[in-house]
Amino acid sequence: MKKFKSWLLAGIVMSIVSMVVSFVVNLLFAYDVFALPGIRPITDPLLIAFFAYPFLLSAIMVFAWDRVHSLFHKGHAREKAFEFGVFVWLFAGFLNTFLVLTSMDYPLGFFVDSFAGTLLSTIAGAYVIVREGLK
Repeated sequence: MKKFKSWLLAGIVMSIVSMVVSFVVNLLFAYDVFALPGIRPITDPLLIAFFAYPFLLSAIMVFAWDRVHSLFHKGHAREKAFEFGVFVWLFAGFLNTFLVLTSMDYPLGFFVDSFAGTLLSTIAGAYVIVREGLK
């Protein structure tokens, strides 16, 4: 039950953080994501899978944290969550952003959102998972 709660809370937090970052980035670097080539239209039912991503990633993070938490034995929960979140982000967020940046001609805001949004949401999700794991 604890893992389910961690997964669900982390997914919700990651979704919220991602949306807030997207909103702020769009204020600074305005762009219309649905106008970009290759992006599915808002009416496409498959686009709903986009909203499942934070929950899929948080489930993987809960599973991973259960296996590797002993490697993060120093410091407060914030430090553990930051290190674990950055570690996961290097594989889940950074590589994806790098791939898109080097292969697609999208606006700067798209890359800033992808970079910052995945970094901050992954760290936030890691914090929830670490805190829930300590209870």
